[in-house]
Amino acid sequence: MKRVFVLSACLLIVSCASAQNTLTVKQAEAACGDFSVNFHVKKHHTYGAVPPVQKGKARIYVFENFGGIYGPFTGAYGGPTIRVGMDGQWIGADKGASYLHFPATPGEHHLCVNWQSVFVGLNSLIWLTNVNVQADQTYYFLVVPTQDTRNSGLLRLRPLDSDEAQLLLAEYPLALPTAHK
Repeated sequence: MKRVFVLSACLLIVSCASAQNTLTVKQAEAACGDFSVNFHVKKHHTYGAVPPVQKGKARIYVFENFGGIYGPFTGAYGGPTIRVGMDGQWIGADKGASYLHFPATPGEHHLCVNWQSVFVGLNSLIWLTNVNVQADQTYYFLVVPTQDTRNSGLLRLRPLDSDEAQLLLAEYPLALPTAHK
């Protein structure tokens, strides 16, 4: 009888933990957007052209660094397309060594980057982070490949300081994404 009680309690705990983990993943993926939306990305080569931050808002930059030293990820197709989402909506996408930027209102926001691919394994690579946006500020993030298979495999989003960002703005073209289903 004691074994049955212990086994039942363990099964209840495992099922609750599993349900909680599923709920957490669904909530986290809500930062992204509709996964049926894909992007075609062209690049605009006006390096270093930075728009001013709108009064009362912030500006977020997302750079993708899958070119250069990450040659195996670029190949003939110019690098992967990485979708960028915030608070459940896709903002746009980067491709290869490029960047995009967008305004954000003050408050907490949830950012998502996702490898857009026809291959299911790559298409499921997601990295999430949150940012507490302050008015009149600029935030910089870099999407990089990683070999950390514990967290979404080959994808990571890390904050950049303004000096690193200025260097990338001088070198990378602006991504001009077009959404399609």
